[in-house]
Amino acid sequence: MRWASLACLVAVGVSTAPATSLASVPTRLVYARAQSATECPDEPTLVSAVAARLGYDPFSPWGDQTILASVSRAGSNLRGRAELIDHDGITQGSREVTLSGVDCGELVLALSLAISITLDPLHSDAPPSERQPEPEPTTTADMPAATGPKPPQVEEPPTPSTRPSLSRDVAPHAHQLNTTTTWRANASALSAYALTPRFSWGARLGLEARRARWSLSFEGWAAPPAAWDVDGGGQLSASLWAGSLAPCFELLSGVRLCAVGSLGSLHTGSQGVATSRSERVLHATAGGRASFSWPLGRRFELLATADVAAVLNRPEFQLDGAAVWRPSPLLATLGIGATALFF
Repeated sequence: MRWASLACLVAVGVSTAPATSLASVPTRLVYARAQSATECPDEPTLVSAVAARLGYDPFSPWGDQTILASVSRAGSNLRGRAELIDHDGITQGSREVTLSGVDCGELVLALSLAISITLDPLHSDAPPSERQPEPEPTTTADMPAATGPKPPQVEEPPTPSTRPSLSRDVAPHAHQLNTTTTWRANASALSAYALTPRFSWGARLGLEARRARWSLSFEGWAAPPAAWDVDGGGQLSASLWAGSLAPCFELLSGVRLCAVGSLGSLHTGSQGVATSRSERVLHATAGGRASFSWPLGRRFELLATADVAAVLNRPEFQLDGAAVWRPSPLLATLGIGATALFF
């Protein structure tokens, strides 16, 4: 009877929801537990509960829409929330589950029911172990059939209960921008062309904030010293430390175009000449990036990037009074790495 009552409450909560099924739309799940609810079941448990109700796993890291699920605690009250976000970052609806005086396992089961109805209202059902058999009508051969008018049926008023209450607090047609921001860390190995006369290798670390189709990356990257021979004898070496800012827009799932600006320090040094010299100069670039990502599970992505930037300052370097090198007007880098969702 417990889950029968819960199903009725959920049915009331979704009575205004559209009857069309969203099961055919690939869906990503983002699940968060507040600090006050760390004892609640983890994401695989929620996924398994939803799959048990629907009879299939509706979630995919390549999802075109997203379910944002969260659980929190305030005193003895447990609260779960599920929000549906479409590809454009627009909230299509949300549901809340509130429990009092129970453990968090029941909250996650109730939340799985709300998510199941959101994704596939025509196929969501309680797991077989929770279904109650319906009583079959019984007949007695020696009992005469009742005649005459039937007495009116009186419905008993509902009694107060602390069982889950679900509410739909956002209409399905409310076009609101998604205010949820996710944070990712990324790391890549780089190959740089035209930073020096030879190919240069380096590494990049970054922190990325994503919301809807937009993202913003704060990055630091470095290329260790690379040396080459110069005309007239001797060698020149160069290394770079720089920071970058990259706002991006997602054109397609996993495909982003970015504007990239960087500012850093180019360090050069000479060897094998009469007068050795070492100096640091400002290095500034502005350009663009194409970024491609492929999901690796629910929290990780494989990342590939291609950058082309104009070098904004190009000082001339000299050895023994003779000009030997000047940075190229264009700088190209290729990167391969990974990102990790942490919040």
